[in-house]
Amino acid sequence: MNAPETPIAHLRSTLEGIACLDAPGDLTRLSRDFYWFSPILKEQLDGKQAELVVQPATQEEVVRVVAACARAGIVVTPRGLGTGNYGQAVPLRGGVVLDLSRLKQVLWTRPGAVRAEAGARMSEVDIETRKIGWEQRMLPSTFRGSTIGGFYCGGGVGIGSNNYGMLKEPGNVLGVKALSMEAEPRMVEYRGRQAIDLHHAYGVNGIILEVEFALAPALPWIEFIVSFADFSDAAAFAQILGESDGIAKKGISAHQWPLPRSYRPLKDVLRDGEAVVMTLVAEHSEEAFRELAKAAGGAVIYTNDARAPGAKKITLQEFMWNHATLHALRAGEPVTYLQLGYPQGRNLELVRRLTEVFGDEITQHLEFIRVKGQMTCSGLPIVRFTDAARLRAVMRKLEEEGIYIADPHTWWVEDGGKKSINPRHVEIKADMDPAGLLNPGKLRAWEERIQGQSAAEQRKSIFWDS
Repeated sequence: MNAPETPIAHLRSTLEGIACLDAPGDLTRLSRDFYWFSPILKEQLDGKQAELVVQPATQEEVVRVVAACARAGIVVTPRGLGTGNYGQAVPLRGGVVLDLSRLKQVLWTRPGAVRAEAGARMSEVDIETRKIGWEQRMLPSTFRGSTIGGFYCGGGVGIGSNNYGMLKEPGNVLGVKALSMEAEPRMVEYRGRQAIDLHHAYGVNGIILEVEFALAPALPWIEFIVSFADFSDAAAFAQILGESDGIAKKGISAHQWPLPRSYRPLKDVLRDGEAVVMTLVAEHSEEAFRELAKAAGGAVIYTNDARAPGAKKITLQEFMWNHATLHALRAGEPVTYLQLGYPQGRNLELVRRLTEVFGDEITQHLEFIRVKGQMTCSGLPIVRFTDAARLRAVMRKLEEEGIYIADPHTWWVEDGGKKSINPRHVEIKADMDPAGLLNPGKLRAWEERIQGQSAAEQRKSIFWDS
């Protein structure tokens, strides 16, 4: 007697004409993101994978897949190109990984705005917008590979946040189209403030099909590295540069030695033992920028025309934000990282304090951003890793000092950057995913709801309880 057909096997038989992958290597590769940046997540998430990867090429095919999965009660984890760091794209409960990277059309561009399918790469979107004299307001350091849908679902800031703040600030996201997880899927357009209700939710409350972002006028950018003997001086210059509104710049990134030592493509440029500030400055602002750097005691040690062919091989943008972490991890040292938020007005004081308290246990890396109109910085420091207990202690001490932590060692939406339950996340999930099949195990409030457990009983993350 033949064994009964499994739900996954039956699903695959209903998806004729749509690319499906179930080879062990494909399942492993496409069930991972960059969660291994965290040794905590690596231990917890290694081995988690889907039973089937489906790669629809059109929105119509996405609807077919979603409808079939909903009817069969099969869980679905949406995925872009897997450049996130928190296990957003890791299927905790098997099922299907819905790879949206083939939905890559830039649907339209117009002065001030662009709309693209979720799988369009950020770099390719930028190429299209520049054809009409505009560029994206902010980019992740993984812009070559990350998708616009992935940035919306898992990102929050980027290169350009010194001008436009966080992605969630009003006016950055103009709209998104989401698909419900139902037997008869609905396409729903969310505009303006409502579009932020699905932002940074890892796809738990709707499958993002299209994203509409606001743009900035495109400028001819020049890359600069300014070197300083002392990291405090580098951070102070970065702050002054951020506050110099007459200088057009995009990305302001300060790096404490020895972190730059891991930037191998720049080894012939960087000065041993010195901190650096990396930035992109508009061509018309170069003279004013150089004067500002000289007055701050910095030495300009590198310039590169960001429009030159050589920029395609190496750009300073790929040493900013979490790319700096990637370079440090590739150096092979036992390290991990944190994500810190510094309060406006006290950020430089706390940057100095962090060095006083932790010494070389923490190597600082700062990204300067505008928050509610005021310049401050985010920290992505490299932390020497011994064990989870010590990392927890470091995080508690940082919070005691008044530094906000967006925990990069948890996969829960609320326990990372959110720090609180967003009731709209739950409301939208109830509407768009009533059976709870989308990326389950990532939204704590929903898990509490369906399990009938109190928030008090489930308040702490797995990381903090370990």
